[in-house]
Amino acid sequence: MKIVRYVVDLLPRLSRQSLGLVPTMGALHEGHLSLVSKSILQNDVTVCSIFVNPSQFDATEDFENYPKTLENDLRKLSKIGCDIVFVPDESEVKSSGYEENSWHLGHLEGRMEGVRKGHFQGVANIVCYLFKLIKPTRAYFGEKDFQQISVVRRVVDSMGLPVEIISCETKRTRGGLALSSRNLRLSKKAKVDASNIHKALLFSARAFGDRISIAKIQSEVIRIFLKPYGIDLEYLTFLHEETLTPIETKYECQNIRICIAVYLEGVRLIDNTPIN
Repeated sequence: MKIVRYVVDLLPRLSRQSLGLVPTMGALHEGHLSLVSKSILQNDVTVCSIFVNPSQFDATEDFENYPKTLENDLRKLSKIGCDIVFVPDESEVKSSGYEENSWHLGHLEGRMEGVRKGHFQGVANIVCYLFKLIKPTRAYFGEKDFQQISVVRRVVDSMGLPVEIISCETKRTRGGLALSSRNLRLSKKAKVDASNIHKALLFSARAFGDRISIAKIQSEVIRIFLKPYGIDLEYLTFLHEETLTPIETKYECQNIRICIAVYLEGVRLIDNTPIN
């Protein structure tokens, strides 16, 4: 495995064969590693990037508190056979083609994760930078960040980039908690309590199928799964999977995704589940 910190050293190592890219911000868990493993199976060369992008954070405190575990990350990637790990610092990124463009993301901004000021603009800019620099055949993203995948697809379509976006199922603990780098900031008790987030989603899916109103589902989720465990709800939303437009009362719709965001011990956690 080659660890590369500078673009001048990265470019000569990029194969002209099929190339898979897994963009990350580090603090790698089994979810990240499953993306890398899938890329290794599907491509001749796999690159995992590790860069905590400051422009994706709407709060300085959140950026500063984001877990950084580079040595451990590199050990994990070496163990599963990743070919190249690109670990630039902020100055290297900004001096090698990163641009602060303003993207027209339409309804993807202004709701759910889009309310975080500048978040998806930061995502779009760093993804565009990596895609133009590395020119991957395929790029891999976890479905825990479901709305983000739509943003990435918008970037690819807008730029006409020949990159296939592969979305991969969310990996979970035995209790159902979606794996996330932010989980490292939770206490042992909170990690157990946080399993109620997935339980709330499963309950919501069943209740929706039983034609219970969305307002009632939301109130029951708070009463049963969140409030008793000190979990504060930011949103619980029902969406069309393809368009990410909200569903209010149309129970005949197909391909629905339920998305949730909560706070626990001051840590913001998101998750989602499809309704088949």
